[in-house]
Amino acid sequence: MTWSVRMAAVTIALLVGVASADDRGRIERLGVEECVARALVAAPDLATAQARLSVREGELEKAKRARFLPEVGFSSSLAPVLGAQGKLDSDLPSERVIDTDDLGPSTRVELGFIQPIWTAGRITAAINAATAGVAAQAAASDRTAAEVVEQTKTLYYGVLLARAIEAVLEETHEAFGKALTSARDRRDDGDAKITELDILNLRVSAAEAAKELPRLRASEVTALEALKRLMGMPPDAAIDLEDRRLEPVVTTVAPLEEYEATLFDRNPQWKEVTAGVTAKEEEVKRAQAEFYPQVFLKGGFEYGYAPDRRRQTNPFVVDNFNYLRGPGGALTVGWKLSFHMIAAEVGIKRAELLTVENERRSARTGLPLELRDAYRRVAYSREQIEGLAEGRKAGRAILTFSVTNFDLGVGEPADILQGLGLYGRVSADYFEAVRNYNVAVAQLARIMGETTARPEKPAE
Repeated sequence: MTWSVRMAAVTIALLVGVASADDRGRIERLGVEECVARALVAAPDLATAQARLSVREGELEKAKRARFLPEVGFSSSLAPVLGAQGKLDSDLPSERVIDTDDLGPSTRVELGFIQPIWTAGRITAAINAATAGVAAQAAASDRTAAEVVEQTKTLYYGVLLARAIEAVLEETHEAFGKALTSARDRRDDGDAKITELDILNLRVSAAEAAKELPRLRASEVTALEALKRLMGMPPDAAIDLEDRRLEPVVTTVAPLEEYEATLFDRNPQWKEVTAGVTAKEEEVKRAQAEFYPQVFLKGGFEYGYAPDRRRQTNPFVVDNFNYLRGPGGALTVGWKLSFHMIAAEVGIKRAELLTVENERRSARTGLPLELRDAYRRVAYSREQIEGLAEGRKAGRAILTFSVTNFDLGVGEPADILQGLGLYGRVSADYFEAVRNYNVAVAQLARIMGETTARPEKPAE
C-alpha cells in the first residue's frame, strides 16, 4: 500500500508539480496538493520506512525458501603438505615409508547440504513471524506517510496564517496612520475635540500594531523554509504558495459513530501494533520449538588430492589427503540439549511479546480518545469560524463607520481606537480558527489512515 501511495505521489508531482509560475516566470507556486505529493516523494522518514519494509519482505522470502529448499555450502582449499611414498607392494605405507622430506601441494573440495524434514514448527513459526513483520512494517510506512501529509498541511496553513494576520496588522497600522494624520489636521484647524492625549494614544496604537509585523514576517519565512525542507528543497528555492488567502477547506465530516466503527480497521498505528503482537507470538513459538529435536537430511560430496602422497586403497586406513567421499546423504536427528539456554531465550521472547501487548492495550484506549479529541476540534473550530466570520463583518463595519465619521470631522478618536482594536482582534481570531480547523481536519485524516494526496478546495 505504501509503495502505491508513493507512486501516486510521484505521478501527481510529475503531472502538477510543474506548477504555474508568477508573471515574472521565476517563482513556482504550489498548492497544498502539490506540496503533499512532493513531500511524500522526498520525505527521508518515508524512504527509511520503505527500506525497512523491503528488509521485512526479504526476511519473509528467506523464511519461505527454508521450507522446501536445502541449505547448500561449498568450500575449496589449497595447502602445502609433506610427501609420503611407500613401496608399491605394500598397502600400509606406515610400515615401509621411503620418503617424507619433500613438500608438495594438496587440495580439498567439499560440497554439503542440509534439507529440513521435521522441525517441530520452527519453519512455520518463522514464516508466520516474517509475514506479520511485513504487515507491521507496511502499517508503519502508512503511518509515516499520514504523518508527513499532516505535517505538510500544518506548515502550509501556518504560512497562510502568518500572512493573513500580517495583512490585518498592516491594514490596521495604515488605518491608524491615516487617523493620526486626520487628528493632527483637525487639531491644527482648531478642533477642540482633538487633544494631545488623543494623538498620543493614536501614536501608541500605531506602534503596537507595527511592532508585531517583524515577528509575523519572520514566522512566515521560517514556516515556508520548513515546508521547502519537507519537500526536499533548499531554503532559498524559488517556491511560494499558490493560495493567496487562508480559507477553510471543504470536506465532508461524517458522524463520529462512523469514524469510531472503522477506526481499528483503518488506523495504521493499530495495524502496526496488532501485527507486531502476532509476530512476537510466532517468535515465542519458534523459540519453544528448540526444546524438541528436528529431523533433516544431510549429505554432500568431498574430494581431496595430494600428488606427492600415495593414495590409500585399504578401507581401514584413513587418508586425509587423497580421498573421495560421496555423493551421498543420511537421515539425521539433531537435538539441542542446552535446555537452560533455550528457556532463557523463550523468556526473552515472552518479555518482548509482553511489551508489544502493552503497546496494543495503550492504543486500544488511546486511539478512540485521540479520535474524539480531533473530531471535537473539527466541530468547535468550524463553529468558531462561523461565529467569528459574522463578528469580523461587524468589526469591519464598525471600523468603516468610525473612520468615515472621523474623516468627516464628526467622530471621536476613541471610536477609532475601539473600532480598529475590535477589528484587529476578531480578524486575527478568525484566521487562527480557520488554521485550527484545517489542521484538525488533517489530524482527523491522519488518525483514519488517509495517506493519499487529495486536493482540498477552499470554501466559498
